[in-house]
Amino acid sequence: MKKLYIFLSIFLSIFTVALINNSFKTNEVSALEIADVTTTTTIDTNPVETTFYDVYNSLVDELYSQVYSNLYDDLYQDIVDQINQEYYEQIYAQVESDLAELLREEEISVYLNEFQQTIYDVIELSEKSVFGVTAFNDEEASIGTGVVYKYDNVNQLFYIVTNHHVIENMDQYRIYFATGDQVEANLIGYDENVDIAVLTFQSTPLPVDVEVATFGDSDLVEIGEFALAVGHPTGYDFFNSVTLGIISGLDRVIDANAYVNYIQHDAAINSGNSGGPIYNLDGEVIGINVIKYATVDIEGMGFSIPSNLVLQVIQNIENN
Repeated sequence: MKKLYIFLSIFLSIFTVALINNSFKTNEVSALEIADVTTTTTIDTNPVETTFYDVYNSLVDELYSQVYSNLYDDLYQDIVDQINQEYYEQIYAQVESDLAELLREEEISVYLNEFQQTIYDVIELSEKSVFGVTAFNDEEASIGTGVVYKYDNVNQLFYIVTNHHVIENMDQYRIYFATGDQVEANLIGYDENVDIAVLTFQSTPLPVDVEVATFGDSDLVEIGEFALAVGHPTGYDFFNSVTLGIISGLDRVIDANAYVNYIQHDAAINSGNSGGPIYNLDGEVIGINVIKYATVDIEGMGFSIPSNLVLQVIQNIENN
């Protein structure tokens, strides 16, 4: 079809040229005849010849331009179609193979390394902000976990949050560190319904470096994301144990408690973890552990108070 198009274009070009030449000769004869009849008038035939010459070349240039343009477009499209047909699958297969190789050798290992480093980072944060909370009276003692959430630079006090049931019915309080050292703490207040209590302790002198933990937005927590629980299961022999799990559920209601919709997770927690935090992989506290279900038939069901609610309760306690 393309050859036929080119042939027709050339044929039309020749035919047009022939017509132009024939017209030029006819007009030339007519001009000479006029010159013979009207000898008193001088006629210059050059303008006529120039006019036909310009028209002729313009037509040739236009036809050449059209043929060249169409031919170029056709050839270009043919080349593109040929590449698409012959090489597309080959190129696609090669790219797919390269990506698969990249994932096998680099990307997956990089992801695992980053994930491992993230866990290390969270643990490093927790070592400086999660401590033991010991509450006692003349007859008994209770051990739980707390996380530092605030520093008062004026009074040089750290604020630590734990569960109310850790300090319930007690009148003396101590903060316990990984070194085995302890410092006295003061009870600021508590909310029995939500099960939150706030204590303070002096920032100097301390045997360890203390950092304030960052609280995240618990409304952004999603089912399936990773969570790390930090605390002292069964006491200080297992100080600051770290367990990894996922968020198993949101807005859980336990024992018809109308005050709290808990975050459910499957990171292992035990007695002694009460008041301890769960972190997301950004190192943010997203909940405070408070309850676990533990029977022969139940395993991996821990519950935390959402961080947003914890912050509200803390603010109320401080203001009162």
